[in-house]
Amino acid sequence: MSAVAAAIGSGINLAIAKKTMTRLRSVAVVEDDSGVREAIRDLLSSAKVRSQAFRTAEDFLRSKSLRRFACLIVDAQLPGMGGSALCERLSSRGIAIPTIVISADEEVRRRLSTAGLPQRPVAVLAKPFDGREFLRAVCAALRGV
Repeated sequence: MSAVAAAIGSGINLAIAKKTMTRLRSVAVVEDDSGVREAIRDLLSSAKVRSQAFRTAEDFLRSKSLRRFACLIVDAQLPGMGGSALCERLSSRGIAIPTIVISADEEVRRRLSTAGLPQRPVAVLAKPFDGREFLRAVCAALRGV
């Protein structure tokens, strides 16, 4: 069973996400590992959620339309500017995007879950993450939870 089918079977309301996406555009994925980046995009695509991928936080910040993203999925440990620094930079620019942070490092995840970031992440997920848990977090971010 695909992660999307399992997510639907477990009660995730992807219709809400799709409706929200129509109104709020797409999801930004900032991940330096190309395999993880493409896997995330494939999972989002299978749920009919549009996304745009960036290799670094700096690439994302150079995007012409930061405000068009309904959700940001960011690796906590990127080369150069990390995920929490990216969140702080967005906040300093007055840009509030519901964010999901992913990390393979348990200590980093613990710190981010309790950190006093300007905008608390919707979710902090372990890599590798469960597809259903990921889609639940995306749905929550798209609902503005």
